[in-house]
Amino acid sequence: EAGGTVRLGKCSVDSESPRMNDDPSTNPQSSRYTHVYVALNDEPAGYFTFHNVYRPALPAVLTQLARRYRLAVLSGDTDAEQPRLQALFGEDAALHFRQSPADKLAYIAAERAQGHTVVMVGDGLNDAGALRAADAGIALTDTLTNFSPACDAILDAGEFGRLATFLSFSRACLRVVLATFALSFCYNGFGLALAVQGRFTPIVSAILMPISSISVMVVSTLLVRFAARRHHL
Repeated sequence: EAGGTVRLGKCSVDSESPRMNDDPSTNPQSSRYTHVYVALNDEPAGYFTFHNVYRPALPAVLTQLARRYRLAVLSGDTDAEQPRLQALFGEDAALHFRQSPADKLAYIAAERAQGHTVVMVGDGLNDAGALRAADAGIALTDTLTNFSPACDAILDAGEFGRLATFLSFSRACLRVVLATFALSFCYNGFGLALAVQGRFTPIVSAILMPISSISVMVVSTLLVRFAARRHHL
């Protein structure tokens, strides 16, 4: 009706809200699935049930990531999926459920405070704070034109199965950057030593300076292309 109030969200049972009955299908603590409840004018009207469906590539991706990373789950859902997720992520993975955006942000901050480098992968607005707080935040999106939270990278959901490959390629590119810095330092150090000894004329120096920049760019481009080919990108 006009002027009525419609509320959507999780069920909160307290003295000021309508009491839930003991039916397991409406009790959020015993539910096997995710429920979003509807209240009309502060009166319970029903709920939507969401069944958890994981991306087909998830098992293979987790197997690859587990070889290098310590895995963790930060979920706003109930712990009904804990046995299934534990099997997928491995016994060493930390699983946290009923996590609010603030809880996720606090977890990331705590990990970084311990000196850990954190890579956060999320696909929802609830992950925005954690994505921004992580050392590297990767937003997963099914449509690139949709809203994406603040992050360091956006990954098309269709390429989710190559997440471990992209991370490995990123590490390879970082090594290329360090290698080109070393090359530039050696090149300029050698040139400076000869220039101080008076073995370079101003004309030669003017020629060698742009050659130095061009050589670094060529080497970095070739190394990145080589790394991409090794990763089949």
